[in-house]
This record gives sequence, C-alpha cells and structure tokens, in this order.
Amino acid sequence: MHRYSFLSIGVLFLLLFSGCGRKEVFRQEVVFEQGSWDRFRKLNFEIPIQGDGSYDLILELDYLREIEMDILPIHVIILTPDGEERIQEHELFFSGREVRQQIRKCEGEQCKLELVLQKKLYMEKQGTCRVEIENLYPKMAADGFQRATLRAIK
Repeated sequence: MHRYSFLSIGVLFLLLFSGCGRKEVFRQEVVFEQGSWDRFRKLNFEIPIQGDGSYDLILELDYLREIEMDILPIHVIILTPDGEERIQEHELFFSGREVRQQIRKCEGEQCKLELVLQKKLYMEKQGTCRVEIENLYPKMAADGFQRATLRAIK
C-alpha cells in the first residue's frame, strides 16, 4: 500500500508540472529600414487569440550599442478581443539606469532591450488582440534601431 501512494504522488507531480509550461504562441518582427524608427511610424501587431488564458506581451528592440539617446518614450495601446483597451506609456532606458521590467543585453555592437508590456493579461474571448506602439521621441527619427519584435507567451 505504501508503494502505491508514492507512485500516485509521483504521477500527480508529473501531471501537475507538465501542464504548467508556458510557451510562445506569437512572434512578429518589424525591420527598420535605414536603421531608423521614424517618429510617426506606428508599429501594429495582431495577435490571434484561440481561447481563454493569460498572456505575457513582450517587446524586444534590437539596436546598436552606439545609439545616440539615453531614453525613448513610447505609447502603447492594447485592444483585447473582449473590447478592453489598455493604454500605457513607457520610457525605454538604453544606458545607465536599470528598470525592473526592462532587460538589456549587448554582444559586440549589437544590443537587445526587452520590455514586458503586460504580464498575465487575461483574455477569454477568441479573436484578435491588437497592439499599437508609437515612438514619442521628439526628433523626426530615432536612429540606431534595427528591428522590433512583439512576442506573446501563454
């Protein structure tokens, strides 16, 4: 009897942990021509939502180490299939200051900044989640950017 209870506990743990894995369900990349993100070029993403669940929305920016700015303000609008609209403003820091929701990594001249836009955003309706990201840099273009990637993890 004692042996069966250990076996059932082991099977229970296997089932519990095998269902807890989160995976990337969406990835879309936008390449910046000429290495510049123009002031009025909004990045638009459409994430297909297949069913209810919690999603992490993560923005990745690839840029050159020698970028000429310290801070890039951005405006983000998230519109869920449920009709909920979330509006956010973020400041992306490219040097010095460490921010809890941002991760910077550099290898040689290439750098990547990762920002969690939304953690565990619950969506229950099937449909499309729209994400719009606007560069609020005061000049006409923000130079040094190579690509922006939006990822959704469920």
